[in-house]
Amino acid sequence: MVLKPSEVAPLSAYLYAEIMDEAGVPAGVFNLVNGDGPTVGEALSRHPDVDMMSFTGSTRAGSLVAQNAAPTVKRVTQELGGKSPNIILDDADLEAAVTRGVMHMYNNTGQSCNAPSRMLVPRALLAEAEAIAAKVTESVVIGATSDDATTMGPVVSKVQWDKIQSLIEAGVAEGAKVVCGGPGLPTGIERGYYVKPTVFSDVTNDMTIAQQEIFGPVLALPVSVRVTFTSTARLPAWMSPSAATSNQVMAVSGVHMALPTTWKLRRSRASRRPEGFR
Repeated sequence: MVLKPSEVAPLSAYLYAEIMDEAGVPAGVFNLVNGDGPTVGEALSRHPDVDMMSFTGSTRAGSLVAQNAAPTVKRVTQELGGKSPNIILDDADLEAAVTRGVMHMYNNTGQSCNAPSRMLVPRALLAEAEAIAAKVTESVVIGATSDDATTMGPVVSKVQWDKIQSLIEAGVAEGAKVVCGGPGLPTGIERGYYVKPTVFSDVTNDMTIAQQEIFGPVLALPVSVRVTFTSTARLPAWMSPSAATSNQVMAVSGVHMALPTTWKLRRSRASRRPEGFR
C-alpha cells in the first residue's frame, strides 16, 4: 500500500505512518509518499505496478485519476464528495436529532466528505428546527486549536476560506434565508482562516449551496416538496407501511427514494441491505 496524503493536510497521515511502524508492520507493506496531485498523484495512477487506485477528492481530480489509470486498466475506487442528506422524520426527538446533526456538520470545521450538509425535516417542523440549529450554532466556540475551550478552529487554507466565503455569498444572493452566521470573519476575530458557522433555510434545489459541496461549516435546510405515492409495489421487501394513518410525505433529493414519514425501516435487516439509504 502507498498512501499519498493531501499536500495541505498531511499531519494525520504522518501519525498513521508512525502507528504502523510502532505496531511492527513489516517494511514495505505500508508506504507514505508526499507530494501534490499533478506530480505524485499522476505518477501513481499511471504506474504499471500499481494495481488499484483509491482516491478521495474533487470531481475534477477524480476524472484525471480515472483517465491516467485507464491505459493500464487498473481498478479505481473514488469518493468525490457530495451533499449528504440528514433526514429527520416527524416522530424523531427533534431537539436531539437537530443538535446531533448540526454538531456533526461542524466536526473538523465542516471539512469532511461525509458531513451531513443538508438537513431535511418535515415542513411543519422547519421553524422549530431552525431555532434549535441556531441555538446549537451559538454555543460553538471559535478560536485557536491550542486553546482547550475552542470547539471549532480555522479551515485549512486561504484558498478554502475564499471558496467557502464565495458559496455563502452565493446563498445570500440567491435568496436563501440566513438563520445565523453569514460571510466574513467571526465576531472578535480579525485574522486567520476562521469561518462563521452558518445555517441557511428556505434552500431550493436550484441554489448553488444545495448542489455544491462547500467543505466548510455551512448547513442547508432545504424546502421540502410534497409528493404522493400511487403504489408500493416497487418498495424493497424489507420496507413496509406502518399501521399509522398519517400521510405526511417528504421528497428527498440525493437519496434513493422518498418515504412517508410514518413508514418504518426494519432496522435489523435494513443495515445489511446495500439498496438502503445513502
